[in-house]
Amino acid sequence: MCNLSNTRRQKLLFGLFCLLSGALSNPLVFKTVSLATFTVPVLSALMLICLTLAFVAFRWFFAAIIVVVYLLSGLGAYFGHYFSVLIKYDSIVWLLEVSPGEIKSFMTPVLCAWLGCAVMLAFAHIRLASFLRRLSYGGLAWRLAACVALSIGLQSGVAALAKHGVGASDMPWLTTRDSVKTRNITPFSMFKVFHVLAGEMQLIHSLNSLDSLADMPFEAPPPHEQPVVIFVVGESARADNFGINGYPRDTTPRLSREKNLINYGVARSFATSTRRSHLGMMTDATQANPRPRRGPVIPLYNAAGFSSFTWSVQGALLSQSAVVGNTLTAASHVREHVKGRDHSLLPKVLQALDKPSSGGKFITLITNGSHAKYSHQYGEEFRIFTPDDYTNENMLEHLEQVRNAYDNTVLQTDDLLGRLIDMLRDRLAVLIYASDHGESLGEGGEVMHGGEGKAEHWRIPFFIWHSDAYARQYPEIVAGLRDHVGQSISHDHLYHTVIGLGGLRSAGVDPELDLTNRAGLSKEVKASR
Repeated sequence: MCNLSNTRRQKLLFGLFCLLSGALSNPLVFKTVSLATFTVPVLSALMLICLTLAFVAFRWFFAAIIVVVYLLSGLGAYFGHYFSVLIKYDSIVWLLEVSPGEIKSFMTPVLCAWLGCAVMLAFAHIRLASFLRRLSYGGLAWRLAACVALSIGLQSGVAALAKHGVGASDMPWLTTRDSVKTRNITPFSMFKVFHVLAGEMQLIHSLNSLDSLADMPFEAPPPHEQPVVIFVVGESARADNFGINGYPRDTTPRLSREKNLINYGVARSFATSTRRSHLGMMTDATQANPRPRRGPVIPLYNAAGFSSFTWSVQGALLSQSAVVGNTLTAASHVREHVKGRDHSLLPKVLQALDKPSSGGKFITLITNGSHAKYSHQYGEEFRIFTPDDYTNENMLEHLEQVRNAYDNTVLQTDDLLGRLIDMLRDRLAVLIYASDHGESLGEGGEVMHGGEGKAEHWRIPFFIWHSDAYARQYPEIVAGLRDHVGQSISHDHLYHTVIGLGGLRSAGVDPELDLTNRAGLSKEVKASR
């Protein structure tokens, strides 16, 4: 009798512990009172129990899984509580896109404390679940089946009620129906994360087998007429905060003085995360056809007689964005990671410009731009908008400081581009700039990026500058670029336009997406090799 009573007490304690863990892992559902507020912790608890029943018999494997699950839960709870974001696929891979320095900036004492608590909860879970190892495999199996059935039934029931408006959430970005889906419930959203991650890694590895533009018919200007083309890849820059786009603050004093700047205003990004956007910026992938068919432009520039250079200040730890960027720029004659802030790229560019060459030069610069933590991206000379001090945990409470710091990053980007333009002013040269994606600065109670439901994550700056010598050498290209001002522009145009800026014609270019092509004109290409 005593053993029976003790077993019941263990079951009750374990069940309550899983319910507590489920509630702590999903803080977003407590930001508003809805049906999800009560059901998500229960569903998370049921999923933890299912996981336990499935693996508790395998002692060390079970312990490892539980520790990982609780660590991910702690991470999800931290980001949900302080940043109001769900730890989903884009959020996880965002962590894989940051540099070691940025990782250090996010490893605050508060986050370490959250992760420490998560580990302690994991060991408590393992301890409380030990009584289940006394059950037979059959006993574990039928209990697992019952828990799975209960979870599915509860999810279906809540979704059906939410469909008819019962217990609806007032958060437009997290409806009750969405919140009870497994992919949105921490920690089991992680399984979806790693499933999609595996599929995307396969796509990345397939980039090496894309059709090469260098193997397709193309035409190129003679070496003495080939320009310098600089392609600057921005980071987390939102078009709305650029002074040249009507922002009340003068965040782009240098660019606003450039008479040869062709500004397309607010453009649309291919995606809301770096690794996906790099795919759309450097291949022929479009939003309508997101799987690329043709590889990057660098092999074409090489085949046409240009010298190619790629420098990046993005040094990620396990970064998928680095994998994408490295793969797509692998053909560069010179490719190097540069330590420091974005202005560390300037000496490299000057060195390349002064290097003797019989043909043109194609230079790709991958910047850190306006990536969080914003105040780490600029020095004291760009600390114009103040106060700009905040911590990761109080961003939503100090949005003025966050926006000041962000606007300072735009100032330093403006200065970087202004200095590049000064280097190119007396040369046959053209520069194109586009950001990879936008950023949230408190809209809807959210900061940073990665979510596809936020309009500001898609709104990017997109503009082109050309020298006077370039306009004289390529008047039709400049006229074509100006023809498209005021039209709807996106990353879809970038790949084809970057080719055209070099005076190149390729059978792989879509004239409808080439901004250098005058409206209504087609380009018939014959092989020139």
